[in-house]
Amino acid sequence: MSLSKIEYAKKLIKFNKSVESSEILKKIIYESSDFSQRKAALEILLFDIELKKEKLIWDRIDPLIRFAEEQNFISVDKLNSVKYMKNNEVVSRKIEIVPTEKFEEIYNFFKIDFINKNLEQKPHRDLLEIDFQFAKKTAHDQNIEVPFVSWNDLRSSIQKEVYASVFSKSISLESLEDNVDQLNEILEEKLSSEDKIFYYFLDDLESDIYLILMATYIGFKNKLIDRMLDAYRINYMPCGWKGEYPEGELCVTNGMLNFK
Repeated sequence: MSLSKIEYAKKLIKFNKSVESSEILKKIIYESSDFSQRKAALEILLFDIELKKEKLIWDRIDPLIRFAEEQNFISVDKLNSVKYMKNNEVVSRKIEIVPTEKFEEIYNFFKIDFINKNLEQKPHRDLLEIDFQFAKKTAHDQNIEVPFVSWNDLRSSIQKEVYASVFSKSISLESLEDNVDQLNEILEEKLSSEDKIFYYFLDDLESDIYLILMATYIGFKNKLIDRMLDAYRINYMPCGWKGEYPEGELCVTNGMLNFK
């Protein structure tokens, strides 16, 4: 009798009647005294119904896995493959973040006020002002001598910390990246007809702004990122570090001056 019920359940699956089939299979699994029929029913329910769904419902799948383990219905390799599938899905499931007021404020600063306002503020004591010629060296010379450090290496190390936080929290950056792409278009248009130092350092500028916005977006606090934002708020370009980080000073140059 149970065998015919299993065949009937299989036929229902072919006709996309998985709900009816599931009920029949569950009855066999939990009520039949025939081990082989219970085993066959559970395999069909797990592999031919639950794991074939477009959206997997782990609240239904997990009890079947546990029951299969308890009863030795399914091989360890097969069960491990299901668990691996679950782990991969959890890892790939990204968390969407609602931007904070602080993020919106910083984003709008770069979108609206940055470059447009000819600010008269001078760098505070934690920012070391240098001229454009020396800024090119501190920004891009990988073998720069002490007391300066490689600016690319320092920024890269902080960027890795931010990305590590993104991955550990499974945060989606899709919305952020869309906003940054729009922002970059605006900045490039603002600077395209200018000979300002900001335009000379355009690639660095866009990379910095993305790092600042990403860190703010995920709530990551860092001394260097805060200093870089301080510099941009007064239209100065971060271009190096003097001292042994985190001690020392951020090197900056006036981004609104012409480099030609």
